[in-house]
Amino acid sequence: MSSIAAGQDPGHGRTTIRRFVSVLRSRPVASVASVLLVILLGNALYLLQIRNNDPIIYSSGLGTAARGILAGKHTIDPNDGWTAQALGRLAAESWAHGHVPLWNTFEGLGQPLAGEMQSAALFVPFIFLQLLPNGVFLMHVALELVAGLSTLGFLRTLKLSWVAAVCGGCLFGLNGTFAVMTNAPFNPIAFLPMALWGVELLIGAARSGRRPRAGLWFTALAIAFMLFAGFPETALLEGVFVALWLLVRLIAIPGHRRSALVWGAVSALAGLAIAAPILVCFKDFLGFGYLAYHGDAVNSLSYPLRQVSSLLLPFGSGGPGNPVFGLQAGYLTLPAAFMAIIGFAGQRARSVKILLAAILAVLLLNMFGFEPVKVVLDATPGLRSILIYKYGLALIEFAVVILAAFGVDDLLHSRVRRRSAIVALVLVAGYLLVNLGYLHHEGLLKNWSWSAIVIGWTVLGLIVLGLVTLRSGVAGRAAVLSAIAMVVVVADCAGTYVVPQLAASSRTSVDLGSVRYLQQHLGASRFYTLGPIQPNYGSYWQIAQLNANDLPVPQKYATFVMGTLRPAKGTSTRAQVADQFAAYQLVPFDPDISQQQELLTAYGQRQSAFRQAAVRYVVTAPGVASTKQAARYGLRLVYQDSKTNIFEDPRADSLYSTSGADCRILAQAPSSVRLDCTRPATLVRRSLTAPGWTATTDGRSLSLSATPNRLYQQVTVPAGTSTVTFDYRPAFFETATIASLVVVVVMVVDVAVVILLRRRRATDVRV
Repeated sequence: MSSIAAGQDPGHGRTTIRRFVSVLRSRPVASVASVLLVILLGNALYLLQIRNNDPIIYSSGLGTAARGILAGKHTIDPNDGWTAQALGRLAAESWAHGHVPLWNTFEGLGQPLAGEMQSAALFVPFIFLQLLPNGVFLMHVALELVAGLSTLGFLRTLKLSWVAAVCGGCLFGLNGTFAVMTNAPFNPIAFLPMALWGVELLIGAARSGRRPRAGLWFTALAIAFMLFAGFPETALLEGVFVALWLLVRLIAIPGHRRSALVWGAVSALAGLAIAAPILVCFKDFLGFGYLAYHGDAVNSLSYPLRQVSSLLLPFGSGGPGNPVFGLQAGYLTLPAAFMAIIGFAGQRARSVKILLAAILAVLLLNMFGFEPVKVVLDATPGLRSILIYKYGLALIEFAVVILAAFGVDDLLHSRVRRRSAIVALVLVAGYLLVNLGYLHHEGLLKNWSWSAIVIGWTVLGLIVLGLVTLRSGVAGRAAVLSAIAMVVVVADCAGTYVVPQLAASSRTSVDLGSVRYLQQHLGASRFYTLGPIQPNYGSYWQIAQLNANDLPVPQKYATFVMGTLRPAKGTSTRAQVADQFAAYQLVPFDPDISQQQELLTAYGQRQSAFRQAAVRYVVTAPGVASTKQAARYGLRLVYQDSKTNIFEDPRADSLYSTSGADCRILAQAPSSVRLDCTRPATLVRRSLTAPGWTATTDGRSLSLSATPNRLYQQVTVPAGTSTVTFDYRPAFFETATIASLVVVVVMVVDVAVVILLRRRRATDVRV
């Protein structure tokens, strides 16, 4: 009675609840929720901390990890720690403190941070997740969600059913590359389906004669994010895929092809304009950078032929440490391949399916060293310098995902022919039998119980799929059969995705005592590590580290390492460590005690160069340096724990020094110094000289030059007290940023206008 008296309708609340429940039960919402749930469940072992994949535990040199349930490593590349985490965290911290992360003062002699690319320094907003504990993993989960949901939307624009689109979204959200390759190439993969979604929206708009607003901005944002994501090789391969897709899809719209092609070009240019800041940074760094083997024709590399065995049965001979899988950057699953064959055999979208088959054929043949294909790819601009055999696996997976979604959709509409199902069964069964015969013949089935579980699970899934597809024509069962197929394929994908996680540790710890000591005492100097605090974790903790493990690196730094820091020629130590010094490394990966002892001897031979590079502290594992040897080099033990010994060299130069006058350095930081001089003096800053650096004092520009060895920066400072500030900006960075912001503003205004017009029309209709 009181509610009625207050003027409230008691039925209104119930109506609202019914509408809310109706929305939740709608197919779009249920489909999105399904993809989200499957991806989160696939990562549940990490999200719930049952297993721990924090790279800092495995790659920093300060972590202690227990053996996982399975032998092997949960990722094929520790650069998920050395570059993606360590440099990405520094970039996120820079943003958090209001600085654009353009330069890294904590790596080597200093080098570009954004232009290095692998840090994903300008990958806003995703890079902000790196501020959280194990943020690199959280960023990857976010990207998997983007990949899964974008695939869902893309497949719907192909007029596939919700069940088929959900299947595709789950498969690509938990694809094999995401499972095992967690370093920088991971990032751009998520935006391939987003770009194709945009292309399909462009095609749809062109067909109806409308302006393709959604398609234009979807495609532009996808291209921009591919580039901001921080791995141009992956982005270029995806760009080629998208371009081929657009050209093939033009066949479907006679009479509107020119319009669609023009809008496709406009969207690509808009995407490049949005990404202009990172492109400028990258180009600027390439002007004085060293690419090592990435500057050569690396597409000549291939996987050994035996890895055909692990391509569709990745863990048949063991967990992620099995000898067949090795460092393979992804995989397929047999149930998904089975449904892809079914999808390819369907009669719809033949031009698209032929394109996907051609892409699969080219990439697979290239992957295993078929020379004619390599020659063709090498002739394509930009591709000869990409590890296509490795980074192309994600494209192979995506092509299979699309075809598998077509297969599930054909099941739903009772379009699967019995002959196609039989052919698919024969092909996958033949692969499985030949594979098992090969593994047995080579003695690679070491753990029979494990192999029996994996193969049994796979065979069971294939049997179910075989029965489902063979009964495709049964009246009234199409919806059930397609749902069963989707569940089987997705369950197999998710189960395979979890396998590498079982190699991760549950009990972990990181000893940060040495880091805290250096943070308190290092000041404006550098440290040199022979093992603990692996490169580039100095950047992670913001303590300047002479070591660098990165590509590209500045050419001057590479020359400095090769020509100055290496042991003296003709010495036994030179011969011992010659193979350990890469042009961009001072120490080998995870050196043992004997290697560190050799490196310490090499340090002693070149100690004057280390001192001139402001190396005040040397970090080793316990037991590397004897008291006598340390004393011979003038080193003093100042810190020790179970992981590290830290030695101080009191005779090391400071980051800043002056000549030509009596000067007192009053305060110093990596990018600024306050000093008092009796008359004009030369200030040397032992940071790498490179294009883009400027120096100012009290608002006045100073003439910045290089020291006689062309390595470090120097300026002439005035008499009296002054503060000199150093700043790095790549050429045209401001212009590129303005261009990017202008395009983003145009996009926001364009979208806002559309939304306002639609609301006005809706209001007019109601009135």
